Amino acid sequence: MQRPLSFIAILFILIFSSPNLQADIDEARAIKYLEEVQKICRADEEKLWGIDFCRHTLFIDPSDRSVLGYDLRRNGPIDPSKFTRGYWPDDRPISNTTRFWKRRQWATIVWPPRGDSVRRSALILHENFHGIQGILPFRVGRPLNTNHLDDLPGRMSLRMEVAVLAKAIVEDDAEARRELAQLAYEIRTKRLAGDERAVRAERYWQLYEGIPEYTGHKLTKAGDEFARFIADRMPDLVARETYAHDFAYFTTPAWGILLDKDNPGWRQKFTGRLDLADTYADALRIDKRTISDDEFARLSAPYGYTEAMAFETTRQEVLDAERAGYRARFVEGKVLVLTASGFRMDPSTMVSLGSDGRVFQEMEISDDWGSLYATGGAMMGPRPPWIYVEAVEENGNLVLKNDKWELELNPGWKIVGHERGYTVSR
Repeated sequence: MQRPLSFIAILFILIFSSPNLQADIDEARAIKYLEEVQKICRADEEKLWGIDFCRHTLFIDPSDRSVLGYDLRRNGPIDPSKFTRGYWPDDRPISNTTRFWKRRQWATIVWPPRGDSVRRSALILHENFHGIQGILPFRVGRPLNTNHLDDLPGRMSLRMEVAVLAKAIVEDDAEARRELAQLAYEIRTKRLAGDERAVRAERYWQLYEGIPEYTGHKLTKAGDEFARFIADRMPDLVARETYAHDFAYFTTPAWGILLDKDNPGWRQKFTGRLDLADTYADALRIDKRTISDDEFARLSAPYGYTEAMAFETTRQEVLDAERAGYRARFVEGKVLVLTASGFRMDPSTMVSLGSDGRVFQEMEISDDWGSLYATGGAMMGPRPPWIYVEAVEENGNLVLKNDKWELELNPGWKIVGHERGYTVSR
């Protein structure tokens, strides 16, 4: 199955500071972008979540790794003399996220941020929101994978939930909107019925990524514009190769819009004990019944059920064959086993093998032993930091540079035998 290679950094544990050198980022443009965001935060006056979520924001230019950072909590106009300048460490990935650097947490933004002023500000506000999640009255809990969203039942349920939500959030009639929300919730309940782990996993990602997404767009768009924007982008979910990492960007803002319309003031009472869908269901006294397969098909028919099922059935057949091939290579076959203190991968290429692990088509890992770059697949075990790559041999010896991966060992390290094939040791 062909997959896009939009390389996204996930985690890099090694942290150290860069020299305080002069940054090359266009200062005038940076000031403009920061002023736009700061203006939104000031206008909010901490009404949305009871806290100022404009924090330390850092632009990083991937072309030369130059950085320019600023604390948006400062009063008055943006003061260039207070910028943090320098260069991003060579061994740390660059992405739109939050990271610790120079003893503080930053919302890191790839320079230049794309889109018009509204989209730029929504992105920067999203990442800034991550900086306050640890001090909000609600906690996001422990991350769990949502691999159930990458198999046919989960994907079908999510596709139909999103299709119904897209109509619900732009419905002006309160009763009709509630009926649509009821259907979306029933579809969601079918997906999660009897699976408490899936419930907790989806709640985590709704709180951790979905609420920042809701926040960024709510603050940059008027009520009707916000709902229309989210509704219009709902079909984008269908094109995603994996839903496991992306679903909350679609569902959470939609449930947030429904709460805003039908239960104003919900944020002041929000504890995070429930996700936004369950919060809406409790507030509006939605029936929490579990619909049957036949009901699901019948009720979802107006939202593209037949076409979606045909597509997802074919996709599942291809995925099952792909998983069988990966199990033969990484679970049953001979492998090189490595530890990793730092790694990055493209989550869009992830294929879950259940309790055996997760396979990524492309991955970079590093540790005291050196580094490995895999372009032919690597499996992250169920308990990271164990990484497995297929053993490629020639005349009974492991080939350290082959068409699937390249290994560079640091001085003093060598290849040794392992019960699964090979590993490294001093």
